Amino acid sequence: MSIIKLIKLIIITVVSLVAIVVIYTFVIHPITWKIHADKNAIQVLQQVQTTNELAQVVGDLGVFLTFQDGSWMAIKYSDSHAGRVVSSAIIRDSEDQWYSSDYHFCGYFTVYPERVEAAKRIENLTDEDLSKGANSLAMAGFEDIHQLIISPDLKTARKNLEPFNVEKLEINNGN
Repeated sequence: MSIIKLIKLIIITVVSLVAIVVIYTFVIHPITWKIHADKNAIQVLQQVQTTNELAQVVGDLGVFLTFQDGSWMAIKYSDSHAGRVVSSAIIRDSEDQWYSSDYHFCGYFTVYPERVEAAKRIENLTDEDLSKGANSLAMAGFEDIHQLIISPDLKTARKNLEPFNVEKLEINNGN
């Protein structure tokens, strides 16, 4: 085999391997990751029976919300930053309605309390100011999250999910 043919074979092999890695990273992984993450979140949220358990299983990036009327909403969230950002939020509420979102919440639910505290401490805003949508540098980018979290009831919380690209899921017993 001539040296030129060997070099061509090496180049073709390297280019093929790079193409495989790129296709996996930017196409296959995001699709398969989301399917797996959604399925896992649904299974986890189905298996628990109490609100205390739900509050535990939403994980570090999710949130368990309770509303003034006693209703609740559990949001189990995860994401992947490998290749391209892919997000999975599965939402179950106290009326056993289920929703899915691919909105990239990232660490918003984790950071939210710190943002509220900063708005109160640094900008001297009150809970009432924040609930009325006061202009706050500390809360910039968290306006929709804030409206969801301060929802007084489940009906309002469902409406406040709209900015997050939610789709209603039909979940049957054990599926």
